[in-house]
Amino acid sequence: MSMVKGALGRILVVAALALLVWPPMTTPLFPPPTPLPDGALAFEQGRLLTREGWLVLVLEGAPYEMGVQQGVLLGARLRGLLQDVVYPALLDAGWDGATLLRVARASFSAWPAWAQEEARGVAAGAGIALHDVVLLNAWPFMLIDPPALHADLARWSPPFRVDAEMALAARPLPEPPAPWPTRPLVSPVQAPLAGVLWAAGGEVNATREWLAGGYLSAPPSAPYGLVVVRRPPAGRASLGVALPGWVGVQVGMQDGGLTIGWAPLPTQDRAVAGAPPQVLVQAALSAAHTHEDVPEIVLGTPRLVGGDLLAVDAEGALRVLFSGRMFAVETADAMLVAPTALPATMAVSDQPAYLDDAARRAAWLSANAGFLTRDAYASALTEMGGAHPDGWLAWYAAPAEGTMWLATQAGAFPAPASEFLAWTQTTWLNEERAP
Repeated sequence: MSMVKGALGRILVVAALALLVWPPMTTPLFPPPTPLPDGALAFEQGRLLTREGWLVLVLEGAPYEMGVQQGVLLGARLRGLLQDVVYPALLDAGWDGATLLRVARASFSAWPAWAQEEARGVAAGAGIALHDVVLLNAWPFMLIDPPALHADLARWSPPFRVDAEMALAARPLPEPPAPWPTRPLVSPVQAPLAGVLWAAGGEVNATREWLAGGYLSAPPSAPYGLVVVRRPPAGRASLGVALPGWVGVQVGMQDGGLTIGWAPLPTQDRAVAGAPPQVLVQAALSAAHTHEDVPEIVLGTPRLVGGDLLAVDAEGALRVLFSGRMFAVETADAMLVAPTALPATMAVSDQPAYLDDAARRAAWLSANAGFLTRDAYASALTEMGGAHPDGWLAWYAAPAEGTMWLATQAGAFPAPASEFLAWTQTTWLNEERAP
């Protein structure tokens, strides 16, 4: 009898440990969303609706409240994304369950307080674990040069305090079989994400207004992006494009017109105790008054992955290149290109399309004065869409007007790249007039 009890006890201990190492998705704490007559779904102040094929998530309230709204409205999508895309992609890339928990704990420790609260709200609303929400935000960037992230993870020491939400994430990993070789800052590994961003203003534009634009590829197997509208009680309202479950956006515009976009820059310098880029973009959209405020906000937090960030408003633009712990800030008076390659449709003169030194940039500006227009932006982005079949999002913006235009790759959800849809701050970020 004692042997049976002993065996049963061991089985129960093993089962309990298994549940702790890989916690199951929990039962949602909130009722399901309410269908509205127009086909939208509502929960508290949040809504999920469609606009010409785009899925639009409208969030309102404090960070935790907005997180709960997203979790309830997108709960089924988030659980499906975790099961069908996120965990399979991470496991295929060589990550194991215990290591994923450790990465989630490390990254979450660097998130700003508001982002941590919103993530907790998403977990509660969707009925998933907190580390699931962290990995929903981090998984695309964990596929970029995993060895560099593993190397930084081996150096990370968690605080002694045990977080009950990710209790076993602090367990030490086995020693790596061999150290990864030293490599330069910019990693030679091909990233599963890519993008190009640029802004132009001054004499190169026909109207002398500042314009920004970009073309971004999708994370592997990501089913769709959605437009997220945030209306906090304090700070700037904003709209932008994100994946489901993200606490932030990859590109967005705030109610002051400031527009920020991010594109991946694979680097050897990674900070596993760092925030994902969409959190940094959202922090800047919420707090910055001008493009000049953005570097201090973005660079005040360690970064999980390197990036190329563009901030543009009616008065000018700047570019922030960063890795996990290093950065460079570039400004421009007449034109800013990030990176330096221009689409062929913009290189209308015989001057080089690569503007990586002042003399060639000045010559190009002189030869092409007044060439750039909004139509030229749209044409260039459409051309880039034809050259990059894995493209996910094309966008351009006029910050002074407070309008952003969005489209996706031809044949993909929701619209072809030749059909840009305008999103204005007066319609979507003004509480009284918003849909």
